[in-house]
Amino acid sequence: MANSLINWDPFRELDDMQDRMNRLFSRSLTGGAQWASLPSTDIYEEGGKLIVEAALPHFKEDDVDVQIDGDRLEIKAEHQSEEEHKDRNYLRRESQSTSFYRQFVLPSDVNVDAADAHFQDGILKVTFDRKELPQPKKLALTSGKKQLAEKSSK
Repeated sequence: MANSLINWDPFRELDDMQDRMNRLFSRSLTGGAQWASLPSTDIYEEGGKLIVEAALPHFKEDDVDVQIDGDRLEIKAEHQSEEEHKDRNYLRRESQSTSFYRQFVLPSDVNVDAADAHFQDGILKVTFDRKELPQPKKLALTSGKKQLAEKSSK
């Protein structure tokens, strides 16, 4: 009887388990469809302004809600499928509703009171003016000997 060595990779089993879990969640969350990616969001600076831009395809302006709560920007979008096709007998329907939620912490130098939100062609663009932050104050250092001399002369 010949001895044979089998290469065992413990991480391969973990990878297999992760793949199975991903397939399970993909099926349960999307009704069997492949995992849908979330709309992309870009945050950038342009012309001294901070801009948050979110791609929300298939949403209408009435579906989108933008709020500022303290130092947080919240973007919510929810689309309910309209019942305009009552004569259709759906065998499978995956387009009933779609929702989107993102929350971002805003930097301390944005002026939330002057924020502007614009929605056009499925793109939400929230623009913030930047405000001047107070600059740190530098304190002059004095030596301990100087303070002792001043106290003793009083």
